[in-house]
Amino acid sequence: MTTEERLEILERELVEAQERLRRARSRMRRVLGGLIVCVGLEVVWVAVKPETVLAQDAGAVREVSATSFVVVDERGETRARLEAREGGAALSLFDENGKLRTFLIEHKHGPGLGLYDENGKLRARLEAGEAGPALDLFDENGKARAMLHTDKDGPGLSLFDENGDERAALRADKNGMGLSLWDDKGKSCASLAAGKDRPGLTLVDENGELRAWLGAGKDGSGLILVDENGKSSAWLRADKDSSVKNFL
Repeated sequence: MTTEERLEILERELVEAQERLRRARSRMRRVLGGLIVCVGLEVVWVAVKPETVLAQDAGAVREVSATSFVVVDERGETRARLEAREGGAALSLFDENGKLRTFLIEHKHGPGLGLYDENGKLRARLEAGEAGPALDLFDENGKARAMLHTDKDGPGLSLFDENGDERAALRADKNGMGLSLWDDKGKSCASLAAGKDRPGLTLVDENGELRAWLGAGKDGSGLILVDENGKSSAWLRADKDSSVKNFL
């Protein structure tokens, strides 16, 4: 059956439903029944109610109540589906190959939008949940590579490697800004902080031991270098009175 034939059947059934509804409205106010529309392999149940608004002069239904609607292309392939699900509603959009490319949903945890590539892999996700809005970006293997979010404490940005391990995080809250870096083993290797009183840079070795610190505050600035045994091997300090002190 061609798409045109399907549409002709659909139109006839809608007109018949309209006539049944017109007669029933004069007898009683109750649900008359349903109209099953077969589109390709999809079945859509349309529950026609007495309060449905009809265009009597045009002979067409202007409003139809349903739990699902399917839109097909000229080949009969599903290109869009709008449906009511448990706890919410969803809209799915498909490409010419039948691959899901866009998914929009509203549910009890908040609305969400998913974008998929030509292989059906999720590549971007936008959601607004109870904790706050978030944007996640994924690579071609489905691994999360970037996450932008904001919550009651402030915004944050996280970057991940090809294994899905977090490698960098940027955060802003009431105490200031901070940037943290991790190595491929998940160990912290550097952090940069800009607090209310003193910005600072901290460098850590592969064992998690502090090796260098650079800071600046209202009393002056300083640099400290630490050896592998955890002992200060050199430091340099510049006080607010312009005096310079060092130890090597």
